[in-house]
Amino acid sequence: MDERTTAERYVEDVLEGRIVACAKLKQLCAMLRPRFADGYKKWHYDADAANRVVGFVERFCCVPSGRRYGKPMLLEPYEKFILEVAFGFVDDEGLRQFNEVLWWVAKKNGKTSLIAAIAHYMMTSDGEGKPEVYVIASAEPQAGLCYGGVDTMRRQSVVNAGICFRLRVEQENKSFATQDFLYQNGISDYLAEQVGDAAFTLPVQWHLETQGRDRADKPEYKFKADISFCFSKTVQLIEYYHNSSYLEYGGSPDKAVRSAFTYAIDKFCKARDLYKKNESKIGFQDVEDCLALVINSFSTLTS
Repeated sequence: MDERTTAERYVEDVLEGRIVACAKLKQLCAMLRPRFADGYKKWHYDADAANRVVGFVERFCCVPSGRRYGKPMLLEPYEKFILEVAFGFVDDEGLRQFNEVLWWVAKKNGKTSLIAAIAHYMMTSDGEGKPEVYVIASAEPQAGLCYGGVDTMRRQSVVNAGICFRLRVEQENKSFATQDFLYQNGISDYLAEQVGDAAFTLPVQWHLETQGRDRADKPEYKFKADISFCFSKTVQLIEYYHNSSYLEYGGSPDKAVRSAFTYAIDKFCKARDLYKKNESKIGFQDVEDCLALVINSFSTLTS
């Protein structure tokens, strides 16, 4: 079994002619090849650190636009090569060798989405206390494109309590406009922000942890979830997140919510004889008009 990282295999493929490459890329690969095994000065290649960033992007980040919108972001070999080299060479304290990356890629190759994914990784999983990530471009619209990707992932930041996302856009007078996104207490703060004073029930939050399997022939996995909700006369909000990704269409959590709320409220109405004669049973459409709910779930196995 080949246990090398994609970057190590990519370098070999370039130097052996299996990947068509320009002279500068061949020169870079020739420089890197001995460093994978022998290191360079105080830095060495940490395969775990290299795989960590790639694993994060492919597991937790979704395509923010286009035909594959909402689906997992699957990286091409050259993208893995860049990330694994940039994040994989570290010293004994885990500090990276490379602090700057100059990356030339043609248009319409997903640069903006990948930069947004890297920003999300560095904000949430890079091991730095109170990290700050800046998006800087030569023009505000271009920075806005990257921010658009970050904004899609900002929805994911709702479920990473205490993480601050900061966008800085350079203005014409060379000053910077700054906008922060921070939910210190995660989904409960987000729900409170969205509903404000419009709630007519106090927000509640539930936490559960369990494990099991979908079918007898499927592997067992662990599952945990946080559920925060209240009712409002003016604000309607239903959002689902799984493994830090926003679920646009709700999936299984939406089915569970529809069934649970309809059943519980119908049972409440029947027990107190609240239905009028010939009145039809309550449906979820009656509930969702005033429901504000956010669910954040994690599992060790994804479909």
